[in-house]
Amino acid sequence: MEIKENIIASSIYLLILLSLIIQIIVSHILVPIFPLIVPIIFLISFRKNRFIVFHSLQALFLFLIILVVFIFGTVVYWLLFYYYIDYFLNSHSSSKLIESIIGSIGLFSLFVVIIPFIVGFNAVIVGYEFKIPLIRKIIEKIMISLNK
Repeated sequence: MEIKENIIASSIYLLILLSLIIQIIVSHILVPIFPLIVPIIFLISFRKNRFIVFHSLQALFLFLIILVVFIFGTVVYWLLFYYYIDYFLNSHSSSKLIESIIGSIGLFSLFVVIIPFIVGFNAVIVGYEFKIPLIRKIIEKIMISLNK
């Protein structure tokens, strides 16, 4: 494995992580498109290189999982926020439990996003084939079908 492969594969994780951070800061609707496009571009550009294709697919699936977690977290957040506002308006007092639940959802979402991409970036930059157990078999089946 060449050093060039490590840098290219790790840049996939880094670019998605940076675009997710921009999404959190800027909060525009078009930014989630970028994390979907980056792995696809790397997948098409380096389709002959198994290492880069594997990490492109893994980053894509990881982002899709994170997208589902974010959608679920957003729905729960707004349901709790609505309950909190309703509770506050009707009782004229605040609930520390609801505030802590809303804050915990935000912190959990942040860690769910950042940690897998940092671990992936660090592992790949040193040449370790970082494989996420839950999606590894799916990716390997896709790679077998791509090689046919």
